[in-house]
Amino acid sequence: MGCLAFILIFLVLYGFTINVGTGIAFLILLILLFGIMISIGTKHEAKQNEKFSVTKAKIEDEFKANEFNASQSIYSCDHTSMLAIDENSKRISFVRTKGVNFIDNNDFVIDTYSYKDLLESHILEDGVSTTKTSRTSQIGGALIGGLLVGGVGALIGGLSGKKKTAEEVKSVKLQIVVNDTKKPVQEISFLKQKVEVKKDNPLYEQALVDATHWHKLISVLIKQADQEDKVMNAQTNIELESGQKQNTYIHADEIRKLHDLFKEGIITEEEFDIQKKKIISE
Repeated sequence: MGCLAFILIFLVLYGFTINVGTGIAFLILLILLFGIMISIGTKHEAKQNEKFSVTKAKIEDEFKANEFNASQSIYSCDHTSMLAIDENSKRISFVRTKGVNFIDNNDFVIDTYSYKDLLESHILEDGVSTTKTSRTSQIGGALIGGLLVGGVGALIGGLSGKKKTAEEVKSVKLQIVVNDTKKPVQEISFLKQKVEVKKDNPLYEQALVDATHWHKLISVLIKQADQEDKVMNAQTNIELESGQKQNTYIHADEIRKLHDLFKEGIITEEEFDIQKKKIISE
């Protein structure tokens, strides 16, 4: 397109070097061609938007069928995935196309998770983690530990702890680790370029804004799950301690009664020792 425009402009200028009439003729031709190209481009864009709208409607219908009320959502820059959150039920849905993208194929897969299944969130620049939030509770840590065995663990382990310092990037994506052994890693791209762009480029800046926004949303849910785990663990510990104290009181009372029987001569010392050991071992 750019080369064609350059050639046409050159012809117009060349036409004016011949005479004014030729130059004007070439100029009119140039305007007509540009008009045709704009018209074709507009029609193509309208058709693409129409296809995309069909997929969006199908996704919304699927959400409604599953009683998922998407309060916030975003599509990836390449229209291959979508991320949505239901803030009331604290659920996250990841939607992936089954084809090349949502425009050319309106078949998709939806994975929905409770906020308690969100284990880690990374912002990745060119595949390297720059920002990370993860579950810190014992429950969350155990889940992450279980998922990190094997290839997935090697992948995430390689991403963690590294810092991106380059001033140019090709990709920005959000990577989320979930409690799902079949698909433990979900991703959505916010920037996907063939050529690196500078970090002061509006494309990168907007991608980082979007990635950061969603990372913070998911981080809030992760922290809430962590807090609930801590409360639950504290309650469990209190119940265990209470149960242990109660058992101690019961054992002491039984041993006291047994000792009274021994003192009264109802049982022998040997029988007392045997029964005492049984009570203590319970």
